[in-house]
Amino acid sequence: MKYQDKIYGEFKITEPVILELLESAPMQRIKEVNQYGASYYRFSHLDTTRFEHSVGVYYILNHLNATLEEQVAGLLHDVPHTAFSHVIDFVFGGESGVPFHEEFHETIINNSEIPAILKNHQINSQDIFNHSKYKLLDRDLPDLCADRIDYFLNSHTYNHRV
Repeated sequence: MKYQDKIYGEFKITEPVILELLESAPMQRIKEVNQYGASYYRFSHLDTTRFEHSVGVYYILNHLNATLEEQVAGLLHDVPHTAFSHVIDFVFGGESGVPFHEEFHETIINNSEIPAILKNHQINSQDIFNHSKYKLLDRDLPDLCADRIDYFLNSHTYNHRV
């Protein structure tokens, strides 16, 4: 499959599990979720979706030779986000300190076709939730990671700062 990205241009996605995941309902849903949440209503040029960001994270991980499991985790990392993104985390955040969207990551994935897709490709769906084992995907600030790099490139390219 050829994919056209605003930042990375056109590239091919050939990994069967990635192609199937891109067509899954949870991934299709985030095509309508803006990366910048409520900020989009003030800064309409920030029009990147969570889907585009997730594919960008996958692209970076793929180019950094991350394991397929980490590439899958990267592709799926933003699946639970809601329309207003981190604003909802603030409004509904629990006492645990865990962001609202992260509390539902497993639930959203486990109640979809994603576990079956992963099982068909010999990937344990429970492993993708442990982001601490994926050092290219997710790291504490100030360290760089694929998630942060793609976010930076998207937000700053469209602000003409790169």
